[in-house]
Amino acid sequence: MDQHDVCGKVDANFDPIRPDRLVVVSDGVYQGESIQGVRYPSPHHMSGWWLTTESYNGDINTLKKVHAYHVSAARPDLAKYLALPFGYRFHSLNSAVWFDEKVANEAP
Repeated sequence: MDQHDVCGKVDANFDPIRPDRLVVVSDGVYQGESIQGVRYPSPHHMSGWWLTTESYNGDINTLKKVHAYHVSAARPDLAKYLALPFGYRFHSLNSAVWFDEKVANEAP
């Protein structure tokens, strides 16, 4: 399944991110743990994606900003989700994808 397939499955616009945009990641993302992803409306230099795992302790100071190409290189299994537009969420464990109107309406 590729990015077009994932977007088509949930009738979402195809909105790929540039590889040089920043993604917020928690501990566990690069270690292969299952991911909870959410794409927030964001400033131009950010992709909007926040990727967290069960290892995330709730302290935003432990989150890291990395370029999208680093995420795709380390976790090619996540690339299929990264073209979902602002307001979408996913769980990698069960491949669930859904729209969250509250997230979509947040100010950047």
